[in-house]
Amino acid sequence: MSNPIPVTTAEALDNLSIVTANFADGPVLHDVLGDWFDFVGGRPGQVVLLDNGSDAKTQEACWNCYRSGMIDKLLLVKA
Repeated sequence: MSNPIPVTTAEALDNLSIVTANFADGPVLHDVLGDWFDFVGGRPGQVVLLDNGSDAKTQEACWNCYRSGMIDKLLLVKA
């Protein structure tokens, strides 16, 4: 049986995607994403967020996270 190939944290993060759904979490979205990044050891290679028809304020928070580079792919669903 062969030993697994060692992988660096950076290599693991490059291959990691976080896909999450958001439901009216606008005021804390930035903090929640930051907590996830801390938990996995850094920013993953890809972050995808689906917002399922939240209010305009929450969707603006989603856009702000997208514009700042926290989210790579953003899908906003109109209510």
